[in-house]
Amino acid sequence: MAEPLKGVVIFYTGSVSFLVGVFLYSFFNFGLYVPVGLLVLGILALGSLVILKLQKSFVFLLVFVALALGTVRMLLVSDVQASFVLYDKQKVVVVGVVDADPDKRDTSIHVAVAVKNINGKQANGLLQATVDRTTAVSYGDSISLSGVVELPQIFKTQTGKDFDYPEYLRAKGIGA
Repeated sequence: MAEPLKGVVIFYTGSVSFLVGVFLYSFFNFGLYVPVGLLVLGILALGSLVILKLQKSFVFLLVFVALALGTVRMLLVSDVQASFVLYDKQKVVVVGVVDADPDKRDTSIHVAVAVKNINGKQANGLLQATVDRTTAVSYGDSISLSGVVELPQIFKTQTGKDFDYPEYLRAKGIGA
């Protein structure tokens, strides 16, 4: 009877740890460093399990790895900025398709681009590009853009209130 209980405990420990990783990442966007750190701790726990024969380190291994997997899951699936974080403040060449009708402004056009690749590497997500007002661009066009990626930032409005521009764009599915 003790063996099935161990299996149940292992299952619930792993499941709860994974969900805690998902939950934490949804509130704290800590990028890739925390999951990598958790995996390193899991490897250290594995080492103590193998070398020192410490049975309790298996639980730590399971917790660290499940937490890491939960955070990585959120990083890869739900964060629309994931493809763009690595390119922040860098000059890039983006290839993609215009995903919505361009938004013409006084001096520029905002273009939502469904990204296919960045610098020749496969990528995905929506990017809002700002191009010159005279640029001929339409919904569905395949385009190649060259410029500097800038992740959206919170800014103060004319009334002095903070405008959460990253969240505004995220709600539209745009990551940068």
